[in-house]
Amino acid sequence: MVNKMLEEVSIKLCVHGGARTSTDYAIQYLYLDSIYEVENCINKIKELLFISDPFE
Repeated sequence: MVNKMLEEVSIKLCVHGGARTSTDYAIQYLYLDSIYEVENCINKIKELLFISDPFE
């Protein structure tokens, strides 16, 4: 499920193989080209995880 969501952000962030840990996902950021790309991916992830407050 995590890889499926990350595919929408950047295929470079997907982890393949057996057991996946948070460290495995963090290491994937090494494959991004710049700090700007990292920040852009983090913002996209935040947008995907945003759950609106039903009482607003």
